[in-house]
Amino acid sequence: MNDMEEQDKSVTYYLIPSNVSAKFEFFEGFGWSELKTVAIALAIGALIFFLSGFITSSERVEKSKMTYDQTIGLKIGKNIFEDGNYYILKKEIIPLPIRVLFVVVPTLGAYFFVKRDPSTKMSLISTIKFSRAFRKRQRRYLYKYGSGAEG
Repeated sequence: MNDMEEQDKSVTYYLIPSNVSAKFEFFEGFGWSELKTVAIALAIGALIFFLSGFITSSERVEKSKMTYDQTIGLKIGKNIFEDGNYYILKKEIIPLPIRVLFVVVPTLGAYFFVKRDPSTKMSLISTIKFSRAFRKRQRRYLYKYGSGAEG
C-alpha cells in the first residue's frame, strides 16, 4: 500500500476544461483523422479526373475539304495529328466541367460525412452506424396486463 501512495504523489494531474478539445483540430469538429479521409477522397477523385481525360473520340477529316478558316487554329500536336491527306482530330467525350465534378463531389461528400457536429460531437457516418446498431438491437416493451382493452 505504501508504494501506491508514493506513486500517486509523484503523478501530476491536469484538469482539462469541458470546452477544450483533448485532440488537435484545425477547426471545431475537423482534425487529423478527418483530414486524412478527405485527402483520400480527393486522391480518388483526382484519379477519376485524369482517367476520364483519356476517353476520347477521333474524327478523320480530309485536308482538301477543310476551309481556310477551319485550318487557322490547327496546330499539330496534342489533339491534332497529320496522317497523309487527313487530319485526325481527337476530342474529349467528357467535358472539363463534368470532370471537375469528379474531384469536387467525392471530396465534399467525404468532408460532410466525417465532420463532427459541434453540438452532438458525432459525425454523419457515426450517426448512421449508431442508428443501424439501434435498429438491430432487441427491444423490450413494458406494459401491464389488464390495463388496456384485453380485460
